[in-house]
Amino acid sequence: MKEKEYKCDTCDAKFSTQGSVTKHVRNIHGQKAEHVCKICHKTYGLDYNLKRHMRQAHGDGGGMTVKCDICDTILSRKDSLPKHIELCHSDSDKQFQCQLCDKKYVDMNGLQLHVNATHQEPY
Repeated sequence: MKEKEYKCDTCDAKFSTQGSVTKHVRNIHGQKAEHVCKICHKTYGLDYNLKRHMRQAHGDGGGMTVKCDICDTILSRKDSLPKHIELCHSDSDKQFQCQLCDKKYVDMNGLQLHVNATHQEPY
């Protein structure tokens, strides 16, 4: 049997009890939502909650994005850069090679996304 899920009407956060939703609404949305994330525009009643959101959702450094020096990809979190480099720029684990070009990927999903985006005609 699936456990009942309770959602916040303001931000769609999900909880296992209505009491948790009530506490969330009071703590996160209870005061006038005057603290706005400059990246994703979520609003918070307390500056503390906005700062916590910035750390958790967008990495430290005030939510600043980071650019990969290898391919110029912009990442929304600083802590995503090492994983991006490992997945996109390290050939050691790339076993799936595109038959139409020299690109290699760590999994079939990455290869399929590449083929669909690069080698298929638009409709």
